[in-house]
Amino acid sequence: MRWPEGFRCPRCEGARSGSTNRGLPHCLHCDVQT
Repeated sequence: MRWPEGFRCPRCEGARSGSTNRGLPHCLHCDVQT
């Protein structure tokens, strides 16, 4: 699992994520796709 303790953005360390049309996670704070 990529984030065993929940999503963490590699850029801003944000914990909230959404998903793109392709199902990839992205940070809702800084909008970086991970």
